[in-house]
Amino acid sequence: MPSRNDAPPILDLTACRTTPVAQLVEDRLGHPVYGQLADQDTIPSIKPPGLVKLQTTGPVTHRHVLLRDRQPPNWVVAVCWAMFVADRLPAEVKRDLDAGGEPLDRLLTQHGVAWQAEVLPDENRKTVVREASVTFRWAGPDTPLLELTRFLTINNEPLAILIDEVPQLPRLGPSAPLVPRPADLASART
Repeated sequence: MPSRNDAPPILDLTACRTTPVAQLVEDRLGHPVYGQLADQDTIPSIKPPGLVKLQTTGPVTHRHVLLRDRQPPNWVVAVCWAMFVADRLPAEVKRDLDAGGEPLDRLLTQHGVAWQAEVLPDENRKTVVREASVTFRWAGPDTPLLELTRFLTINNEPLAILIDEVPQLPRLGPSAPLVPRPADLASART
């Protein structure tokens, strides 16, 4: 009898070292997703020793992006958080970060910037959707969720800490939408 451990992994942890999480989500869903900027702010300074892993006392940018399914009703399929040193970004990446809602790793890839991420195993957590920072309306509360933490560098220079919340996604085709969980169907009828 299959168990929860027999389920396919939520994400390929080896692939996410060099592939944007948005691309891995798209591969799983079978169709595109897009980023929606939820929040972004700059922390001007951090008391010494600062952010040791990023080797900075600031300024750093904190960015919160929702990945949404391109198929209606455009439900959230993942959440991407980033804390990064904006002064270390190429100008064209900075410009696109300011202009849109895509996650940092995806923009770096779109601009051909070679980056490497180290998965921080002590910072990762397997949990369930009910403990996520957002509501995944298409998923049941006990759907497995991975909180993935990565340390991102460009040319061995520290750039960012990325935290992604990715639930176990169904494998869909190019035109198949996510369907609401049964509780949402019942409430839609009333």
